[in-house]
Amino acid sequence: QAVPRTESHVSVEIDDGANLTHKMGEDFLPAAWGPDSPEIRGRMVFAGYGITAPELKYDDFARLEMKGKIAVVLSKFPGGTKQTNWDFYAQKDYDEPLEKALAAQKAGAAGIVVILPSNESIPTLSSLNFKTAKSSLASEVEALHIPAVFASYQTGEKLLRRSRGSEHTLQALQDKIDSALKPASLPLERIASIQTSYERKKLQGRNVIGVIPGSDPRLRDECILIGAHHDHIGVGENQEIYYGADDDASGTTGLLELAEAFQSGPLRPRRSIVLAAWGAEELGLLGSKHYAFNPVFPLNKTVAMIQLDMIGRNEQRPGDTANGEPEEKDENNTNTLSIAGSAFSPDLKLWFEACNRRTGLTLRYRYDSGQENLLKRSDHWCFLRVGIPSVFLFTGFHPDYHRPSDTADKINYEKMERILRLLYLSTWALADHTSPPRFVTPRSTTAKSASHQP
Repeated sequence: QAVPRTESHVSVEIDDGANLTHKMGEDFLPAAWGPDSPEIRGRMVFAGYGITAPELKYDDFARLEMKGKIAVVLSKFPGGTKQTNWDFYAQKDYDEPLEKALAAQKAGAAGIVVILPSNESIPTLSSLNFKTAKSSLASEVEALHIPAVFASYQTGEKLLRRSRGSEHTLQALQDKIDSALKPASLPLERIASIQTSYERKKLQGRNVIGVIPGSDPRLRDECILIGAHHDHIGVGENQEIYYGADDDASGTTGLLELAEAFQSGPLRPRRSIVLAAWGAEELGLLGSKHYAFNPVFPLNKTVAMIQLDMIGRNEQRPGDTANGEPEEKDENNTNTLSIAGSAFSPDLKLWFEACNRRTGLTLRYRYDSGQENLLKRSDHWCFLRVGIPSVFLFTGFHPDYHRPSDTADKINYEKMERILRLLYLSTWALADHTSPPRFVTPRSTTAKSASHQP
């Protein structure tokens, strides 16, 4: 964790020689994962969304001379609300500010300014403390060497204001990129200086990993990875206990039941099975992200990943007419299970559907579309983004989500048992079959994959 010190600053020299120092906590804020940096100075360059995406043939830095410059970039990714291939993030974290900073560093930039969306404000100085500070992996923080700051959209408009006409306003440039889905990068006529300083606190987390070795000497070095997160919110400010019975004690309970089932049986599947209870999921998928950097089995030997996160309840929430989402009633969801991520592996979807003939659940796939950004909100994302067929088993939101009222008496145990039977059968089939499921990009998910059916 890191909290910016008040001596951090950002200043800009304007064309007429005037100098403007922006206010921390009003105009800008150092990124929580940034390094301590002495003052650096450089000419600013507008680098679009700060993204290099080879698979989409998109590169905001391609035609820019970035060495020693300060990159000014937009948040999110191109396209806005339009339905494009960017909706699936091209299986990467291109929209993440840290990834933008690392891309700018790789391009030669000396610093980066990330402009927040117009509907987001810079956090106030009074809100900066370790209780609210974002946590990051130490290895991620250590990889970044250039100062990084967030700026409000209004500050961004000032940084890009030029004398050549309205076509170079921040909004005009953003609209141009979103419309054409092509970079519109350009040098700016201003020099900026940035200095960042932090107070840091190091936290320790823990993953708990168990391995059930495969029975086939040729395939036991490959694995099926099953995960659930063992952390939750803990005790609130008013000393309220957040029990987390569904989120995610239901998932970790499922892990233990699966471990017992696989370990106690007389037979073993051909591939190995790795059971992982992740730490620090609520802090930003940190436990699974750490494992992806330091895997027990190499990632290229990880055939598939299945995440259990909230598998114990019946979805229940009001409808959202603006987004065309119907009301979800508890009594209508006593047998439903959502599977997110199958758009990246139709093979994996076929495995679950075939095995579900014996369990009779009602399977849903509506969260593949990026609804509520669910595709990126659990630990499977750390594996999906690097090309491993991965799915997230989820029984839906309910009024007790992230509340002290998420208690064990509200779990639908019979439904949870059916889900674990489905997972046991599916995992065994995946671990025992000669051909592993294939990973595809979302635009090719209509392709048939009969050759890999169970």
